[in-house]
Amino acid sequence: MNKTAYICSPYRADDDDQFQAQIEYTKHLAKMAVMEGYDVIVPHLYYPQFLDDKVESERNTGMASAINLILKCDILIMGLHHGMSDGMRAEIEFAKENNIPLKRV
Repeated sequence: MNKTAYICSPYRADDDDQFQAQIEYTKHLAKMAVMEGYDVIVPHLYYPQFLDDKVESERNTGMASAINLILKCDILIMGLHHGMSDGMRAEIEFAKENNIPLKRV
């Protein structure tokens, strides 16, 4: 059975070009992890399919759900190429508090 990795990278952006670059970067991180043998959890790629990130209550619900998924993971992979968002800080802190190893890429 494969280990599971949580992909942590920024989602919100100042403009569409930055947003697309961040999405592509997140996909790259997920692919790298899968190629290394991990199963991946990438909530910020699929939650926006049914939750509106611009509606604060839906964003908060998505963030809370995503945080809980970290507990199912063996490692949290931090993608820091585009900086660190407040959401990422919360995810990383939660992982630390729950002794989930961190990997910086």
